[in-house]
Amino acid sequence: MKQLAFWVFVAGVIISACYGAKLAPVEEGAGSGPDGAVTPTDRISSWWDAAAMPFSVGVLMMVGGGLLGRHIDKLAHASAHEGQVSASGDGPGEVMDKIGKELDQLPAGNLGDSVQEVQAGLDRVLEELVPEFLLHRTRMIADMGLEHFAEMIGQFSSFERNTARAWSALTDGVPSEAEVSIERAKVALVQAKEAFDRSAAGADSASA
Repeated sequence: MKQLAFWVFVAGVIISACYGAKLAPVEEGAGSGPDGAVTPTDRISSWWDAAAMPFSVGVLMMVGGGLLGRHIDKLAHASAHEGQVSASGDGPGEVMDKIGKELDQLPAGNLGDSVQEVQAGLDRVLEELVPEFLLHRTRMIADMGLEHFAEMIGQFSSFERNTARAWSALTDGVPSEAEVSIERAKVALVQAKEAFDRSAAGADSASA
């Protein structure tokens, strides 16, 4: 299908180029100017009568081929993501719950006494659970709508930034900053989950 779209686009380019450059002569003395002089308007009108239709077809083929190719790419991308999501077995809400449990299981108190353990937990969140959640992005946009998705993903991005900041603070030997960032990450995650749940509840109400 993608090759078909490509060749439709190429054919459109060739047709529009050929007819766009087509000369449509106007007989001397048959123009609309004084004493039958040929004017630029006459030449355009003559070209329009001779080449406008195939030129327009070529342009439409270019646009149609380009749009078709782009649509095929999107479908392939979405299909690849759907396959990965199905393999994971959990929906976005479940993944957020897993992230919340992972954060809650981090050692409390002075993180300076358990830096490696905390970093290992943050690694699991950032390298495994966050990518797993983002695999659902295409479906969430379709299910939630762009406005609700934007609200939710904004909070989720805040959670991700603060989690990464906490990991960096531990690496830099500043556990107090890591504690603050982890708390902020928890708050942002709760807000993201609330936004997700509100959207899901609204969708259920609309379908009822």
